Amino acid sequence: MDLVGVNVIETAALGRPFQLGMLYDCRKDALVPGITLWDKEQLQQSIRHHPQINTDFSVTASDSIEEKSHLLNIDGYLKLSLLSGLINVRGAAKYLSDTKKSFRQQRLTLHYHSTTKFEELTMNHLASGNIAHYEAFDNDTATHVVTAVLYGANACFVFDREVASDEDKSTVEGEVKAAFDKLKGISVGAQIDLSLNDKQKTAVQKFSCTFYGDFQLQSNPASFEDALNVFADLPKLMGENKELAVPLRVWLYPLDKLHSHAAKLQKEISIGLIKNLESVFETLSTTEMKCSDLLKDTPSLAFAGFCDKIIHMKQNCFIYKLSFMKKLGSLLPKIRGDIEKETALNELLHDHEECPFRGSDLQQWIKEKEQESVIIKTLLRQLTDSGATVEENLDKILMDLEVENVVSYTFTSFEWPDVLLSKQKAFLNPSTMDNNGEDSPDSKQKTGFTSEIKATMKSNLKIYKNLIKSKTCKPAKFIVASKEIKNNPGSCILLYENESDEATCFTPPSKPACPVIEQISGHSVVVKVSPACPATEELRLLYKMKEEKDWKSQSVQSQDTVTLTDLSPDTEYEMKYAAVGKLNYNVDSDVIHLRVIDKKLIDATESVLEILNLIENKCSELMQDNSAVTFSAIHRKIQDMMRYCQTYKQDLSNRIKSVIQSIQTCEEDISALTDLLQAHKESPFNKSYLMEWITVKENESNAVNKFLQQLCDSRAEVNNTFDTFLLDISIKNLVCYTFSSLDLPDDLLSDQEKFLKLQMMKRNSEKKHNAMPHTWLTGSIRETMKKHLKVFKELMLLHGDQSTTFLVTSKEHTIHPGSCILLYENESDKPICFTPPSKPACPVIEQISGHSVVVKVSPACPATEELRLLYKMKEEKDWKSQSVQSQDTVTLTDLSPDTEYEMKYAAVGKLNYNVDSDVIHLRVIDKKLIDATESVLEILNLIENKCSELMQDNSAVTFSAIHRKIRDMMRYCQTYKQDLSNRIKSVIQSIQTCEKDISALIDLLQAHNESPFNKSYLTDWITVKEKESNSVNKFLQQLCDSGAEVNNNLDTFLSDIEVKNLVCYTFSSLDLPDDLLSNQENFLKPSVMMRNSEKKPKAVPQTWLTGSVREKMRELLEIFKELMLLHGDQSTTFLVTSKEHTIHPGSCIILYKYGSDEAICFTPPLKPACPVIEKISGHSVVVKVSPACPATEELRLLYKMKEEKDWKSQSVQNHDTVTLTDLSPDTEYEMKYAAVGKLNYTVDSDVTRATTRSTNIRAV
Repeated sequence: MDLVGVNVIETAALGRPFQLGMLYDCRKDALVPGITLWDKEQLQQSIRHHPQINTDFSVTASDSIEEKSHLLNIDGYLKLSLLSGLINVRGAAKYLSDTKKSFRQQRLTLHYHSTTKFEELTMNHLASGNIAHYEAFDNDTATHVVTAVLYGANACFVFDREVASDEDKSTVEGEVKAAFDKLKGISVGAQIDLSLNDKQKTAVQKFSCTFYGDFQLQSNPASFEDALNVFADLPKLMGENKELAVPLRVWLYPLDKLHSHAAKLQKEISIGLIKNLESVFETLSTTEMKCSDLLKDTPSLAFAGFCDKIIHMKQNCFIYKLSFMKKLGSLLPKIRGDIEKETALNELLHDHEECPFRGSDLQQWIKEKEQESVIIKTLLRQLTDSGATVEENLDKILMDLEVENVVSYTFTSFEWPDVLLSKQKAFLNPSTMDNNGEDSPDSKQKTGFTSEIKATMKSNLKIYKNLIKSKTCKPAKFIVASKEIKNNPGSCILLYENESDEATCFTPPSKPACPVIEQISGHSVVVKVSPACPATEELRLLYKMKEEKDWKSQSVQSQDTVTLTDLSPDTEYEMKYAAVGKLNYNVDSDVIHLRVIDKKLIDATESVLEILNLIENKCSELMQDNSAVTFSAIHRKIQDMMRYCQTYKQDLSNRIKSVIQSIQTCEEDISALTDLLQAHKESPFNKSYLMEWITVKENESNAVNKFLQQLCDSRAEVNNTFDTFLLDISIKNLVCYTFSSLDLPDDLLSDQEKFLKLQMMKRNSEKKHNAMPHTWLTGSIRETMKKHLKVFKELMLLHGDQSTTFLVTSKEHTIHPGSCILLYENESDKPICFTPPSKPACPVIEQISGHSVVVKVSPACPATEELRLLYKMKEEKDWKSQSVQSQDTVTLTDLSPDTEYEMKYAAVGKLNYNVDSDVIHLRVIDKKLIDATESVLEILNLIENKCSELMQDNSAVTFSAIHRKIRDMMRYCQTYKQDLSNRIKSVIQSIQTCEKDISALIDLLQAHNESPFNKSYLTDWITVKEKESNSVNKFLQQLCDSGAEVNNNLDTFLSDIEVKNLVCYTFSSLDLPDDLLSNQENFLKPSVMMRNSEKKPKAVPQTWLTGSVREKMRELLEIFKELMLLHGDQSTTFLVTSKEHTIHPGSCIILYKYGSDEAICFTPPLKPACPVIEKISGHSVVVKVSPACPATEELRLLYKMKEEKDWKSQSVQNHDTVTLTDLSPDTEYEMKYAAVGKLNYTVDSDVTRATTRSTNIRAV
């Protein structure tokens, strides 16, 4: 309550039904209904009304008592009454009792506050003389009377968001901030922006809404967006005249100011005490909230023992808070009424600080439980990830017959008594309190997990996980449970073994000492056994070869030493002890390594020597082979390899024996033997080199044997001695198939020879040889040798006489690897390497003219001594021959037309060895057919030239229509000519190469004759165009001579205001379609071109310039020239143009009158009939008027005396007759009609003559 001035108290209504004149007890903060000081009518007469319109709002994220009280403008005195339960609130004030249920709950509150009017009682009304009911002062029920009320409404929108434990903290903070910013962005008095952007929509969708307000809503908002819509409508909900507003603030006047006997408020509570009491309620509420959060955590959900303690703490705090509230509620009225002193509240706070519900104890207890929850949750996660399951019902597991062993990670401290809970229980139930409670064990027991307990729990976790992972342990069911075991604080591993329901605490064996080697003798090893720990049920010695995975095992329990006798020689072993505990849980010692000479190493040394023996044996076999017996070069290399291997083998064998002996006596390490073997691998005697070399030599020997066999089968003689044959005068030519690579140096043999030198032998372990065995017998060389063999055998067939001898020899020729053919020619003792001519290129036809063919001669290779052209008719067997050496071309003139020929070149080398080219086929085409194709192309060239000339003509330059048609003809002919030329060339070439028959060319020429490009069409068309151009030129010349301007751009003249009439002599047929051009265009389309031989166009070139059209054009030319003479001023312009007019072929005169852009075709009037005299009477004459043509705009009768020059005129339009009355008697007159058309163009009739007399007029 706020003191106003000295006497009046201002306080919040909090939804209570305050009215002016109502009594109020400030000691209890309670309304006093049913008692009043004034009558209702009296009150109504003394009330003053003041409008007080104001609206504001605020947003808060706090949920504390202090912030809520500040939000609703509640002072400390009233707040204390609220906390003690003295006041029952309504409307928006219910927000005060809505507190967060969890610290995992984010809350935002939007507060709306609006005032409407202020009502008060007049001061006159408060005078003691105006009080109607004095008995109200005597019953001690009230201390104040309501003298003023401020009306309006409050509303609180509470937005809550639950936060999951696994949600990202920064994401949650961002969403809360987005919602907070949206609420803060609302402006009082402005149009509320209800729209949400994407970020805000995402942020607010997880918020729920609770509404507390002084408004009547149809439905409470449940979401953030609903709340914003309701917020926007709040001003309307108080009614049009704000009649639904409720009391917000009231002013209380003390009754003792009105009457001395009235009760009064003696004393208020100090601010310091209020703060301390508020802190008690905050602490208790905070503890309840944190207990609620802990109850939702995994440890509470998993273990009843842990959960029960949290529940008890929450219940105890709630019970204590109710008790504390009750005590506070009974003290406040007494202290305010001065029945009790304020010290009673101090004692209440003192008792609180001495009890087990004081803030420090609760905060410490909650902190410990939160830490325990985190630790238990971390352990549970790791246990369940390892495959264990949480089981509270142990009996269910133990009764399962399929489960023989159960291993339980057991939390042992959940059921231990809790000191603080025990004290709270005793405090809340004093009757159950033990007189010796302070000395009980529970009161001295520490709570929480100590460092030692946490270390034990972590160690048990490692052991438990090892049990799960162990492959040697007995099968078991692994669970997580809770059981009170005082001797094992924190946790232990309980074992229910062999279906027993009696648990033992599992203790793993200690790590044993590693094995100690006492003695090694031959294949046996003696190992010392160290004593085992009590938890070890069995001690085993494990050993294995280093490369193996599985360990061998030997029990060594109660022994001092153990001897291993099954070790393999020359093998590295690993050894360790294994202490075996319950469930066969093993703890291994460190591993030691025992190394002896590996049997594989011994086998490797033996293998080296075996390979060397193998190579010796293979060399011995190869030396007996036919190739080695025939050629000394092969024999010598094999013999060298055999000798080098024998020398190296003897030296290596001695060194191996020495190194093995040193290793066995521990003078050298095992690496000495491996180094020796490594040195061998890097020597030129290693297995790879030797096996590769022997394989190469076997392949070479086999190949040489095969070639020898074929040569001998052809009766060639193997002989390396030439002198006997070279001295024989009967032998003119000596041809030798020579193996040219048998004497090539061998790199591996060279390396071996160097290696075996004494100085190299001393450092052979450091030298690495890179010479890999390779063969001269590659794939390409083998093919060359085959070719040489083929040529050699062909030469033997060509020269079967005794003057040419064929031998097989061996001689090194590096530039001819594999083999070559040596030729001693014409008794010479100097050989040359016989090279057969290369296969010549096939004949190339350069020109075919009539019955003669010119063939290109390609250069021959150096081995060709003569080049010949061979040819024959396809049906003939014998070839005709013509030498063509040193010629560029050769001409054949004796060929028959329309006959298929075959041709080839023959390259002749030494010993008349021939190599022929591929055969080509040729046919000669009749000259008349060739001339016909050339004639077709010449006609097309002629048309192109004529078109080119016509395009320079004045008519084509002047009129684009003429130019375009000539240009199209020229372009179409070029396209057609190019295509036809290519097709002719292709067909001729195909006929000449015999790919097609002669009919193909005939068909092509026939297709041309049926096309729109045949000679007849083209020449007719060009003749027509020449005539048309000549005629147009002549007309143009006369028009230009008359002063007319050639111009097709009429806009300039039509826009000129000085030009009233525009008269155009228009060529009207120049743009007419040309059927031949259309046919040519269609013909040249790809779809038509492909079948042009089948298409026969029917359009014959025609001209628009017929005789009648020409005459009409001349008439119009005369009229046009007459018009130019009639209108010589600048107001009428005369042009020459071109525009298509199908109804006026040739030309027409187009007229644009008075600046109009709409043209009319000018038609001159027809020549009228001559005047006809119908009647003569005195000096008057009646003349008959004949009808005028449509082109006549006016018809005039002209007359004059014969001697006069000037004619008199009288209009007779639309008359049947005309009477002349001004004629002189006895005078001869001339008469005629004049038809006047457009532009005053006049056409006169023939003249009629008449003579007047005194009595009559005689017609002539």
